[in-house]
Amino acid sequence: MERISKKDRTLEWLRHHDSQVGLRCIHCDQVLTVLNESLVCENNHRFDINRQGYFYLSTAKAQDQYSKRLFEARRHAIIELSLYEPLHQRLLQKIQSHFEGQKISILDAGSGEGSHLHLLNQKLNFQQVTAIGLDLSRAGIQLATDYNGEILSLISDLSDLPLQDQQVDVILSIFSPSNYEEFERVRKKEGQLLKIVPNDDYLQEIRQALVEMGYMETSVYSNRDTVDIYKKIYPKAHSEEIIYRKTVSPQDWLTVLSMTPLTWHLTPAQQEQLLVYLPESLTISVTLLTNN
Repeated sequence: MERISKKDRTLEWLRHHDSQVGLRCIHCDQVLTVLNESLVCENNHRFDINRQGYFYLSTAKAQDQYSKRLFEARRHAIIELSLYEPLHQRLLQKIQSHFEGQKISILDAGSGEGSHLHLLNQKLNFQQVTAIGLDLSRAGIQLATDYNGEILSLISDLSDLPLQDQQVDVILSIFSPSNYEEFERVRKKEGQLLKIVPNDDYLQEIRQALVEMGYMETSVYSNRDTVDIYKKIYPKAHSEEIIYRKTVSPQDWLTVLSMTPLTWHLTPAQQEQLLVYLPESLTISVTLLTNN
């Protein structure tokens, strides 16, 4: 059986989902439509598909500070270690209770390698979901193309989303910056904005170990400013904490250390040294913010 290329899987996704979500030209705001292997607007701005099956829909430069190794570690932690399964279950409950089996569109704004969106999409039955992940990280989106045909992955900027107005039912912002003006432009009137922010004790074991080793001056962290901004924009927002501990092996710890920004400044050898200071479990502690 001939294997379908990543490029063809993306083009097939676009043909199947073109009526569910409208893409927008980043130069003139007109609707983008598929023409052969390109996205084209009525002003003849053309965006050719990459051979890996993604589109570059941004006037901003793609970011390269996040490595492939980081995103591979993140994927392993999310999918193989099920590090965020309780969080995913709560997100599913929120979405399913709000939309009750309807066909919906989901935008993961800051999707990286696409692991969170992939798992949620599978559990929601991706045939009923139009799923789009976007990020400015080239390494992240290149890995996300493994899910072509299920998810549309785009290199794009949060400050200029390549979507028409009021197109999206659910916007996910998971450990990612937010551009609320753009989110409100593309979100449907009754749509959800589900934002996940780390709490003070998120991965506290790593912070404490870094302090003990002299790599960090203090383990104190606060999400108050991020939460306050969200609640100022959405005065009726609902906030809930999701807190649990996860047993991890030394090898699992190395995966977590490779994915978190807390240890980006450490060499692989220094990360291994850090294992001596780490316990047999880690803390996942986040706040889920919901606009409705």
